[in-house]
Amino acid sequence: ADSAAMGPQYGSKIEMCNYLIDPTSEQPKDDLLQAFANWTNDHYGTSFGASCYYSTACLSDPTRVSEWYDTKSWIWQCCHQLEYWQVAYPDSLRSSVLTYDYFTTQCGAAFGSDYPSANIQDFNTQYEGLTPESTNVIALNGGDDPWRGCTQNETKKDSYPENTAFCDGCGHCGDLGTTNEDSPPELIAQQNLIKQYLAEWIN
Repeated sequence: ADSAAMGPQYGSKIEMCNYLIDPTSEQPKDDLLQAFANWTNDHYGTSFGASCYYSTACLSDPTRVSEWYDTKSWIWQCCHQLEYWQVAYPDSLRSSVLTYDYFTTQCGAAFGSDYPSANIQDFNTQYEGLTPESTNVIALNGGDDPWRGCTQNETKKDSYPENTAFCDGCGHCGDLGTTNEDSPPELIAQQNLIKQYLAEWIN
């Protein structure tokens, strides 16, 4: 399920679809499941799904810290602040094992059974949620990012503008990547807008 979600999320929607659609008939390939497996193995590697991010045993084992990378910091945010967990629902691609209780149990294994559970209301109060009072901030989104609904999606005031790059391949954190002459013009324009605001605010 993450392989399917993360393709569009991180700007690889077209590449993923090219694996799944027969270019001659423009119809789904006959062995769609195998085509999807090929996409996952080629794009993420054959060990995808076996990383520390998906392993409670790894996250709770300090001797495997070299495998955590940035995984544990994001999981800490989910456990303590956000609860951005993608649980299974009936007939979804996600395993029925992935419930709210599964993730809270994982939090306890990773951070100790007495870890403070997330207080989303306090987090939103501290960081002002959808009614920010902060200034000199630009909210950036990609049109293909499935998390866009959890962010600022409109300009609230001149000192807190919002910009969404709408294009095939404009995904999560695309504004932070390196662009070139082959990059979508919408993404290049978004990065130029960042430079414009930074120059204005810093000067």
